[in-house]
Amino acid sequence: MERNRQTKSVRARMPSPSLTKKENTDDNRGKAVKKKNIVKICPIHSTRLLSRPTKYGQRYFCNVPGCTVAWWGGETSTPANQETRDCRAETHRLLDPLWKSKQYRKGWLYKKIAQSLVIPQEKAHIGMFNISQCLQVQAIARSLEKEAEPCESQ
Repeated sequence: MERNRQTKSVRARMPSPSLTKKENTDDNRGKAVKKKNIVKICPIHSTRLLSRPTKYGQRYFCNVPGCTVAWWGGETSTPANQETRDCRAETHRLLDPLWKSKQYRKGWLYKKIAQSLVIPQEKAHIGMFNISQCLQVQAIARSLEKEAEPCESQ
């Protein structure tokens, strides 16, 4: 029984198994606010991404020379190399006008994307997609764009 109590007390002192998020309750105004220190790993080199403040917010990057992996943080994106980031930008360029012009509802578009990619709807963010997924979404956007065009009179 004594050994069982020791095991429980050791477990209570063990840190959380999550290696990607740590929570703080520190705020310069004295309020208790939860902040998350995010640790992301370069998918190519398996090294920790470093961060640098920019006028747009924190930018995380791989410090290995020649590596183009970068990430802006947040829960709706993942680290990506330049090729993937360019493909994601092209996907936004094709998809965003469909909902910004009110041809389609944004929620409906992303639901359709999630169904097409066979992923949960909460994972349907272009910032989370790999190149293959982006190309599939680009094809969807192009087909929806063609459907929305009026027929030309002859």
